[in-house]
Amino acid sequence: MHDTTIDDLANMVNRGFTDLQKQIGSLTHQVESLTHQVESLTHQVETITHIQKAMLEELNATHTDVRYLRTTVDMLTRSDTMQEVAIDDLKTRVRRLERKSGLAT
Repeated sequence: MHDTTIDDLANMVNRGFTDLQKQIGSLTHQVESLTHQVESLTHQVETITHIQKAMLEELNATHTDVRYLRTTVDMLTRSDTMQEVAIDDLKTRVRRLERKSGLAT
């Protein structure tokens, strides 16, 4: 059997610290990789947020345009109806005048 010497203990402790340093280095690398992934995701979220804001602005503008078009179409419909009533009234008056003047057959 081999007696463990102080040098053997020192070597075992040294190997333990070396292994620990390797593990810490590996963990540090993993943390750095995760940090880069988080930064990339953060950038992607910011880009998506910017796109959503632009889309919302466009939707609001479109909503305003649709409301304006509805109002305009409604006014045109009313105007068209009023013109039809006026034309019918004028036709009736012309027929009456033609009858009175003897031009109607």
